[in-house]
Amino acid sequence: MAGVDQRHSADPGRRAGASDPPNAITGRFSVALAGDCVISRPISQLAHRLPGLAAVLDLLHNADVCCGNLETSIIDIGSFAGHPYCWDGDWPLLAEPSTAGDLAAMGFDMLARANNHALDWSLDGMRETTRRLDAAGLVHAGVGERLGLARRATCLETPEGRIGLVSVATTFRPTSEALAERDASPGRPGVSALRLRQIDIVTGDELSALRRFQSRTGDHADRVSAFGRTFEAGPERGYRHEMDPGDCADILRNIRQGRQVGDFLIVAVHSHETGRDGYPEPPSPFLKEFARAAIDAGADIVAVSGLHHAGPVDLYGGKPIIYGLGNFIWSDMQEVLPSELFDLNRNMLRDAFEQPDRATPADLNAVMNASYFTQPEVFETVLPVARFENARLVELVLHPIDLGKGDPLTTRGIPRLAEREQAERILNRIRDASAAYGCVHEIEIIDGKGCLRPAG
Repeated sequence: MAGVDQRHSADPGRRAGASDPPNAITGRFSVALAGDCVISRPISQLAHRLPGLAAVLDLLHNADVCCGNLETSIIDIGSFAGHPYCWDGDWPLLAEPSTAGDLAAMGFDMLARANNHALDWSLDGMRETTRRLDAAGLVHAGVGERLGLARRATCLETPEGRIGLVSVATTFRPTSEALAERDASPGRPGVSALRLRQIDIVTGDELSALRRFQSRTGDHADRVSAFGRTFEAGPERGYRHEMDPGDCADILRNIRQGRQVGDFLIVAVHSHETGRDGYPEPPSPFLKEFARAAIDAGADIVAVSGLHHAGPVDLYGGKPIIYGLGNFIWSDMQEVLPSELFDLNRNMLRDAFEQPDRATPADLNAVMNASYFTQPEVFETVLPVARFENARLVELVLHPIDLGKGDPLTTRGIPRLAEREQAERILNRIRDASAAYGCVHEIEIIDGKGCLRPAG
């Protein structure tokens, strides 16, 4: 597998998985896995108005461990001394300070933070978010003051056992990745990053033309580097991704170490990379390679977020892999947006409004969302709950979630259990995506929920 050296997933000289420590968790044990939490304010207080939200919160509280991907910064804008970062015209996402406590009140225990929004409000925002999560008693992973701290597994101490979390991003903003020290050069704070190289696939004739045009030495026989990109021939045009071998080996080593010092390990991956163009896009094939290598290295669950719609689900070695968690909280209520974001999107505002100078943050959000984030799939997802008995997976249950597309701004994006017709539509979409991605375990739809069970 490209980028994956299986020698790093077990003791030197031993086969992958041969040195995995036994799972010390006995009896019944469950893990709820939430996708992208794009949250801007407390929402648990709405449970009395939204019975579907109350039902979702029951699922979180009833799980022994609940883990999600925190895709925002939690800061007090009134006293914040840092600054926003609008690279590529994307939102600098922000949540009120009380959001950290509300996530804990909702039932969250652990949060992955390695993603492309971790440094939306610079290192100051990353650090303030860390302080607020710590104060709320939430375990989090994926960012740190240097690479080793960002890469390592952080652990939640529970009565059932010690639960670890490793968080890694393949999609991140330039200079936001944490760096290790090198000789006299210090490290750099940031996210735990798995760097990728995109390989563009062209026809054989096109590759030959590129080779003649480029006339570079050092290219492989089946590959050409030109225009800052890498090309190879294939049966049809497209692209694929290769993982950086050094990053991959170091992440797998941290996974192995996290499993050695814990009883159970979750690996969270944030990835926007796809396998082809078109909507809804499938995840890039490299994720299958990485997820399986992570399980071989000791992970008990691999959960992928990033594409903002639910994706394939499978089991590998009797352990769950969710290749697309989708959104769990999708707040369009971003009340604090920097002037730069308005400047970067001035043409869209001009096209949308007769008086664009009167545009509010809500107006800008609506205009920016219209280009991609209005599809039904953005507001339809699942909450997977993995149930174990004596350290063996019994079943993975997919609870369909509705995020209230078309609701008023104050309730739009808040999770609630989907009704039967919508639930079956969501599950059938995931079942089709799983089959197309080459997943081999059938999703059984029972009473509006999806179930996967290990063979035997």
